[in-house]
Formats: sequence, C-alpha cells, structure tokens
Amino acid sequence: MAAAPAPLGALPAFLPTWSPDELVAISAIVGGVPAYLAWLQPERSLVENLRTVILSPGSLFLGEPTLLLSDEIRDPRVHRTIIQVIGTGAHTLGEISAASFVSKTHLPAYLARLQELRLVERRLPATVPNAAQHRSRQGRYHLSDPFFRFYFRFIAPYQDDLSYQPEVVLPAIQQGLRAFVGQTAWEELARQWVRWSSQAGQLGWVPQVIGSHWSRQVQVDVVAINWQTRQILIGECKWGDDAVSRTIVRDLIATKTPLLLADLPNGGAGWTVRHALFARAGLTDAAQQELAAHDGLAVDLARLMRDLVSAEAG
Repeated sequence: MAAAPAPLGALPAFLPTWSPDELVAISAIVGGVPAYLAWLQPERSLVENLRTVILSPGSLFLGEPTLLLSDEIRDPRVHRTIIQVIGTGAHTLGEISAASFVSKTHLPAYLARLQELRLVERRLPATVPNAAQHRSRQGRYHLSDPFFRFYFRFIAPYQDDLSYQPEVVLPAIQQGLRAFVGQTAWEELARQWVRWSSQAGQLGWVPQVIGSHWSRQVQVDVVAINWQTRQILIGECKWGDDAVSRTIVRDLIATKTPLLLADLPNGGAGWTVRHALFARAGLTDAAQQELAAHDGLAVDLARLMRDLVSAEAG
C-alpha cells in the first residue's frame, strides 16, 4: 500500500542532525517511507516532531490510516477494529476475536484481507519446522506497517475521543516509547544484522530462518536456525540506557537457552548454539567477559548502525 521503505542508511539524508538513537526511534514510528520522512521537520528534535507535526490536529499523519483503509476497503469499520485490537496487544485468534467482537468463524476472512494489503502478518516461532507450520497453533498476528503499529498503539485510543488533545497523548507516548522501540525497530534491526553477518561470512553458517521464539516456557527476541546443520543463534535485545549486566547474559545462556532447545524436535539434542546480545548501550565489562567466555556476540547501537549502513553502501 505504501511506497518502498528507505534503508536505514538513507535516514540521515532526511534527518541529518538526528542522533542514531533518534533515527532508530523514528524508524519505529514511521518506518522508512520517504513520504512520511518528508513530512517531518528535520531541524526539530524527535519530541518536537511528535508534538508539532505528528500529533497536531489536522496533521497528515493523523489522517493517513483512515485514508489508506478507505482507499483499499469498501467497509473499513470492522477491519479498522481488528487492526486496533492487534495494535493494542491482541495477537492470537482468540484474543483478537474477544477484543474485536468478531467471531472466530468470520475473523480469518478479515485477517486474510489485511494480510493481502500487507497491513497484518502472521508470525510463527522460528523454531517451528517447515513441515509443521501449516498446522501450528502458535501463530500470532502483528501489524506489518510501522506507522500503523505506532498509531494504533498510542494515538487511536485518544483520537476517538471528541476532545482529542495532543498534550494528553504526548506524555503517554514518552512513557511507552522506549519499550515500543525496543520491541519493534530494535528487534527488527537485530535480525537484519544477523542476516548481514551471515552474508558477510562473520556468522560462519547460513541461517534458513531468522525470527524469534515464543512458547509457554520462554520468549526469545532473536533466533536464527539452520535445520540441516543443526546450528542456532539465540539472541536478546535491550534498548535501555544502561549497559547490560552479567545477570542478563547468564539468564540468556543458562535459563532461556535450555528452555528454547527443549522446544526443538528431540529436545534440541545435537545442536550447536551461539549467543548474541543486542544492547543499545553495550555491555558492562563483566557481561562482556561472560559472553566472550561462551563465544557470544555483543552488538551495540554504534556497531549495528555502522555494519548495516556499510552493507547498504556496498
């Protein structure tokens, strides 16, 4: 529905004075759609753009979701409701049906249409083998478009109120933005980095699947798998201001990894495991030592930006 997104390395051309942190945050908010980036005011900060451009009554951003849905769907009301409940945290068929009041009988048809429009995607854990994917009940539905994710998470709940006021919405965004960026753009960039690392020969093997993992026992942000060679990368993403501690590294290696391997066929026996930490602010010295002792990868924001931007330039 939208124009092809600009690569990460193209963002400074639109926003030349912005920091890497702000560039990642804006990619979580509007993606890389050139038209959206052109609507921003590069001389203003991220917060100022939120206040005076994105949230301003009459803003092009505020009207965009309704306009796009109206252009593509004859009766967008139910589709919009489904998008909104997904945007606010309903991801399974049961959760979406309960929150949207659309029966499980009719819901798949609406979701199929939204998938055709590339507004919604069905995700499976990377650990589900190809042969089992069609019958897997672990599928979760997510919004594909970054701006739709942002809009329906932060703006739509307030915009439906006739007394919509930007000064009420902005504090809610500021309070939840760090977690939102970490769960969306930062995790997606980490998976892009894994793909780049493989193509650059740094990983040492080629993943067939790159995604994440979830089960009743454990959730892991980044998982890359080669089913033939039984090699797996298990990674954690952190978008906090502070360097990651050794406790986080130990939890990934000693707790999350065994639980994830147990979800693989045959309990993960015979697999070669490598770990990775994608930490905005890097790792403490003790965490670095712990990860290095297990031949793990440490990727901070500066390294990730440098590697992905250089890959795009090459």
